[in-house]
This record gives sequence, structure tokens and C-alpha cells, in this order.
Amino acid sequence: MTEYGYIRVCAAVPQVRTPLTAITIIGLIILLTAMGCGGGSHDARLERIGDMLSDAPKKALRALDSIDPGALSEKDRAFYGFLSVKANDKAFIPPCS
Repeated sequence: MTEYGYIRVCAAVPQVRTPLTAITIIGLIILLTAMGCGGGSHDARLERIGDMLSDAPKKALRALDSIDPGALSEKDRAFYGFLSVKANDKAFIPPCS
């Protein structure tokens, strides 16, 4: 340990004690990375609506109304709901309870 004024600097770095621990940590990192990268993209219509939402929220709402949410995948239905809420907010339409 070295002292510089009032700050103490510890030069010792904790070491991984067993190879099993290192393998476990690396495995968890790979697993979490794979889970975070999966999923792919959304429906192309929803992507286009998301792109136009900031500039033309009412046009985006009309486009959303033309899509049947029941025909979308679960992931795209969630994205559809998000876009609906965001478009209503941008168009200053109060939320319904």
C-alpha cells in the first residue's frame, strides 16, 4: 500500500482463486450477452411508424389504426402498444383509463 497525501492506493488486485470460478464467470457473461442480443427486429410497418412518430404523430396514429394488433407477434404487440401510447402523447390526446 502506498500513501499519497491523504489518499491510500492499494496495489493488490484480488485474484480469482479457482479456474472453476473463472469459467463460471465467463459462462455467465456469454449467457447474458446472448440473451441480450436475441430477438431480431420488429415488423417493418411498425418500424416505419416509429420513424415518423416525432414529426407526424397524427399520421402515425392513422397508420397504427390500420394494423390489426391481433395478427402481430407478442413482441410486436408490445411495440405496437408502446408506439400507440407515444403517438397519443405526442398528438396531445389524453390517455383513457
